[in-house]
Amino acid sequence: MSVVCLLFVFVSGLNVESVFAQSEKMRVQIRQDVKEMNEGVMQGKFDRVIDLTHPEIVKKMGGREAMKIQIRQVYEQMKGQGISIESSTAGEPSEFVTNANETYVVVPFELKMKFPGARMTQDGYVIGISTNQGKNWTYVNGSVKEDQLKLFLPNLPENLKLPEKTEPIFEQIEEKQ
Repeated sequence: MSVVCLLFVFVSGLNVESVFAQSEKMRVQIRQDVKEMNEGVMQGKFDRVIDLTHPEIVKKMGGREAMKIQIRQVYEQMKGQGISIESSTAGEPSEFVTNANETYVVVPFELKMKFPGARMTQDGYVIGISTNQGKNWTYVNGSVKEDQLKLFLPNLPENLKLPEKTEPIFEQIEEKQ
């Protein structure tokens, strides 16, 4: 009888390690996704940004091609005004929360942008959503109001902790000649 118990504990332990490794792998991928989304607009990687955007957002923006046109316009406008992304750092993803066959995670990030004569630092977050146990993720920017989030994500779990929204911080910088 004790051999059966030991075998169960051993097999259970292997399973826990496997789940932990899978969870850690997902966290690394999620952080990379968020960095790609934030930097993708300024790097002209519009298709990748759209791939990582939740389908409901893409639909709301008129579909893939319409969204691509809008992103390109933002890109051209920012570039024309001398605005650039200096860095994007994704923080540690929250705990995973599952609701109605969807897995959710909150990923904080820090975005640093350069404007003519100024630098802006903005803390924000995205909500990651997976419909296939974390194999693939799409994201919704957390800058929208919570009631709007519910329109895009009707199954958003009540116990998913969303960070407080913060104002961007601007600092004056001297332009190098």
